[in-house]
Amino acid sequence: MTDQLRDSLFSVGLFPASAVVGYIVTHFLGRMKPRLAPGAHVRMRLSGGVARALLAACRPGELVFTSLLPYPKHGLPEIGESLLVEAAMPRGLILFRTRVKAIDKDPFMLVTEEPTRLHALERRAERRLRPKNLVAALDEAESIVRDISPGGASLYTHREATLGERVLLTLPTGEAPAYVLECRKSGSRRLLRLCFESPLDVARLR
Repeated sequence: MTDQLRDSLFSVGLFPASAVVGYIVTHFLGRMKPRLAPGAHVRMRLSGGVARALLAACRPGELVFTSLLPYPKHGLPEIGESLLVEAAMPRGLILFRTRVKAIDKDPFMLVTEEPTRLHALERRAERRLRPKNLVAALDEAESIVRDISPGGASLYTHREATLGERVLLTLPTGEAPAYVLECRKSGSRRLLRLCFESPLDVARLR
């Protein structure tokens, strides 16, 4: 897998857990052919927090967003700032990274670069397994798997991680390269949500 493709895998933790748990990585750009279209409602992670916006236009080399809600508590992003964006599509989600080109405050308009890669997340058909006391290693850090499906897993660990980071999950059945979709505190540990590079055969983990 190329560095460009690796950089295209994100998750931004933008949807509540009840919504994002229904999605897994099952197709890449060449299979699902995701396309951005004006009128799409998106969620984006800004330096000031998470906000909703409307994709108003797709111009050559750039995207235009309007209707930013709520207004970021710590102010608008800066020119050149990298954003993680999640857009709805009929079969799931489109995830991509983009960079701010211009901002107008009144009325609000945010112009970003056209993303070089789009990554599709399709609605999950398989149910997640919830194995009891399944111990795994996340880049050699001991972790406890909370749930797992062919497309991804969530687990408890003390390892620090960043969104989009490539990691290696070692299970009793083998190794699974993955990307970090979410990382948040859960007591003294961290709860990580991962998506696998390739669908995983989880039948042997039952």
